[in-house]
Amino acid sequence: MSLFFAVFFGLCLTDAGYGIVLSIVLLGYMIKKKDFGNRLINLLFIGSLFTFVEGWLLHGWFGDLFTNYFNINIPYWFDPLKNSMAFVSLALMAGIIQIFTGIIIDFIEKLRSKDYIDALTKPFAWLILLGSIFAIMFAGNALVDFGLTSRALLPDSVVPVAKILILITALNIILFSNRHEKNWGFRIFMGFLNLTIVNGLTSYLGDLLSYIRLVALGLVTAGIGVAVNSIAFMTSSIPVVGIVFTVLILLAGHTFNIAINVLGGFVHTLRLQYVEYFSKFYIGGGRAFSPLRRETKYILIK
Repeated sequence: MSLFFAVFFGLCLTDAGYGIVLSIVLLGYMIKKKDFGNRLINLLFIGSLFTFVEGWLLHGWFGDLFTNYFNINIPYWFDPLKNSMAFVSLALMAGIIQIFTGIIIDFIEKLRSKDYIDALTKPFAWLILLGSIFAIMFAGNALVDFGLTSRALLPDSVVPVAKILILITALNIILFSNRHEKNWGFRIFMGFLNLTIVNGLTSYLGDLLSYIRLVALGLVTAGIGVAVNSIAFMTSSIPVVGIVFTVLILLAGHTFNIAINVLGGFVHTLRLQYVEYFSKFYIGGGRAFSPLRRETKYILIK
């Protein structure tokens, strides 16, 4: 969970400068308080390091401050503000990896509990089904059109095989996902719902689209940073006090941008773990809630 959290947190900020500032602040806090065991601070510190790396790759240095105002060109992968569809594809790929990881965990847990039939008819079937669907997509030009790759990742020969696997696993889910149901008509009906609606394809599609929130937060962070720089340097032409206003606006604007987007990135990233990730494998335990009440030994019937 921590690795996914750090990666997604970095995508929400997408600014190497913000990652440097946040890591220095958090490290200074830990040194000053002599508290290196605070899990929340440690998690945010790791997230700030990932923010630095991912911000470097996505061309974020205090918005466009380095590039447009200081003419410092640092190599990068792509700019989300100029190629937003590539950013969408990157977020969806991260979502695919996390969802598949959750399904694999569920499969392993069922094998460990020796529930082999359930493992084959549920998580394993979904791994094959979803993997075949994505294989068809990767054999096409979807990633090329979004600017992530220069050519298809898989050859066309995988498409017929993937279609056969989709058919087989879909029938598996329909026939055996409710194998304890004795009525075959109801079993097939519920199996069809499991394939499509009830924790089925539509549910996985909805979970996958939830990862676009990473794009929204990342673009907001970059956009606000660019706006702060633009406003700040508009005041630089004011005689005498212009440079002072520029520095103050830069400090205040970027501080606000870091604070508000660290909060947003933390909350939305945590939501992806609890809702989209945990729902693939987590099973709640513990004791049933029993409120405080009077319990008597005998029952009086009137």
